[in-house]
Amino acid sequence: MRYHPDLTVVCFGLNDCNEGIACVDKYVNALRGIFGKLKKAGSEIIFMTPNMMNTGISCRITDRLFQEIAEDSMKKQTGGVLECYLENAIRVCEECGITVCDCYEKWKALYKNGVDITELLANRINHPTREMNWLFAVSLVETMVKE
Repeated sequence: MRYHPDLTVVCFGLNDCNEGIACVDKYVNALRGIFGKLKKAGSEIIFMTPNMMNTGISCRITDRLFQEIAEDSMKKQTGGVLECYLENAIRVCEECGITVCDCYEKWKALYKNGVDITELLANRINHPTREMNWLFAVSLVETMVKE
């Protein structure tokens, strides 16, 4: 590796789940490869889970192409595809001794308490609003302090 970081935060899976359930093993193997290279380089590692994707189609999305993208994303979120990827990632982290900063679990708690996740996404599909980025920063600091 060209760089030798003391700590590396890996947040990997949100876009990868677009390949579907059939590619979970490919994702898991990629994670193992990333973790192996980082460990070999002597870096501590934190795996940060991503945010949830849209759980509905926002009326703010008016372009037909983006509506189709939102529908596909929603199906992956509500159909358990993203959840499958992240469950497998956490399993790999446990196997490899990687610390997990589980932001996804916090997003799920918001959802279970009635928060409209779609409205917390800047593009109403998969990227958090500027205001929701604080969750990742605070969660990362909490994880680092806990460790």
